[in-house]
Amino acid sequence: MQVVFYIIFNNGNEMNQNEKSHLIDVHVGEQLRKRRKHLHLSQSALGKMVGLSLQQIQKYELGTNRISAGKLYEFSVILRTSIEFFYDGIKIEDANIHDNDDNIPIVRTVPLTVLVAESCAEDESDIKGSLERSDVKTNIIIVHDGNELLQLLHNCFNKEKCSTYKPDIIILSLSLPKIDGISVLKDIKKDRSLQDIPVIILSNSFCRKDMSRGYNLGAAGFITKTKDKKDLDKKSDILLKYWANTVVLPIRNG
Repeated sequence: MQVVFYIIFNNGNEMNQNEKSHLIDVHVGEQLRKRRKHLHLSQSALGKMVGLSLQQIQKYELGTNRISAGKLYEFSVILRTSIEFFYDGIKIEDANIHDNDDNIPIVRTVPLTVLVAESCAEDESDIKGSLERSDVKTNIIIVHDGNELLQLLHNCFNKEKCSTYKPDIIILSLSLPKIDGISVLKDIKKDRSLQDIPVIILSNSFCRKDMSRGYNLGAAGFITKTKDKKDLDKKSDILLKYWANTVVLPIRNG
């Protein structure tokens, strides 16, 4: 499967699109150089670690070549830092990428709002704790049955009733009381005001029928529950970093 990433900048009066892109590439390159030197690595040593030539590392650090999302993630792992580190210090107004409501910043500036639907108290505690231990800043909302989940989502468009924000992502258990997870997913994906919210299915086990139906209905993915806290922490961290940093989501509550 081929994945294509688009980075969109608003055309401003002071600099053109290429100039703005270049400023961010230069900043990311400088951060890469700063972290490499902090770890006392040479350019050639870093290149060998990621399978790149010395010349390519030099171009990355100068900002003459843009670092892809995948390669940036690889650098963050090897250099033992977060993806956010490479964007530290970028001023949104300088890049002119948040001038109006139609612009979506490429660097997330607000916490990720995560709506978790889980009926088991023990699983809820494990999942919530795991999400909170991630480096990604989150607002976590918990609901315990399918009816409560749908009521909350539909009420989010009534300002007098809504005390929360429309979530960025939903982590949905299949075994919910009142309205089961598959029925909830179906309801969300047929509602035009909700269908753009990524829904990740969480369950102890999956049958082929449920998984096929879930993907056909628009589920963004399936992950398995686990009692191994280290494994759950790892899955939660990867999940949050993917939706907060790797892809670009609408800023719903900023």
